[in-house]
Amino acid sequence: MKKLTRRISESAVRRKAGRRLWRLAKYRESSRWYAQYGPYALVDERNAIRHYGLDLAEASELLNSIQT
Repeated sequence: MKKLTRRISESAVRRKAGRRLWRLAKYRESSRWYAQYGPYALVDERNAIRHYGLDLAEASELLNSIQT
């Protein structure tokens, strides 16, 4: 059976993070931090990196699991 996958947009994940007072940080491949933190990280309201090394799907799932 074929697994259905839906495309997750970056703006949707940004909005979801904003509703939890977090933000989605994006690291470019040319950035010196990309290898350690990239391509995406979730940053809380105190600018502390809470989760890193995520793709959009992982960030979305993580935000779904966070209770506010």
